[in-house]
Amino acid sequence: MNKLCRDLAYMHNQGYDDICMSINRSVREFALYDQKYIYDIIDEHGLAYNKIMIEITESAALDEGNNILELLSEFAQKGICVAIDDFGTGYSSMSAIIANKPNVIKIDRNFIVDIEQSVESQILVSLVMDMSRKLHLDVVAEGVETKAQLQLLSKMGCHYIQGFYFSPAVNIDAAMVLLKQSNVCAFTPC
Repeated sequence: MNKLCRDLAYMHNQGYDDICMSINRSVREFALYDQKYIYDIIDEHGLAYNKIMIEITESAALDEGNNILELLSEFAQKGICVAIDDFGTGYSSMSAIIANKPNVIKIDRNFIVDIEQSVESQILVSLVMDMSRKLHLDVVAEGVETKAQLQLLSKMGCHYIQGFYFSPAVNIDAAMVLLKQSNVCAFTPC
């Protein structure tokens, strides 16, 4: 968490203050720490809470019960964004949305990888897009690797993508080079 906040503060200080970063940690890891510790790190780096997104998998959120609901609710009250990661792969996707009230759902790459050839994947992704619009949720498509995938997702109304189409995961120095070289879109859902 400290490295994420340090890197994000550096990006903001370089003029990229519209960027939001997400952290994907286990629910248990967040529950082990006093939440004050998390807020202290964000405050120490002078970041707005809405520039941080906490990603949890839908199955982990449901498995953890009320404790995680309280924790996610507290994050939301502070303005920290909550994302349901790997959406569609758990045993109770709709329950995860209702119970956790996320800001964002991330469609698992398994539905994206064959979206060019699979009518079924296209239908499922389209349904997720429709549902999210009605629930006022942002959607991120994970695992986008080709221009054709990007174009299909764009036609379906997906505004945010994640994947090798733009870049694999890189360290902060390489990320700064990418930002300076291109017109990369920032993602600030909350």
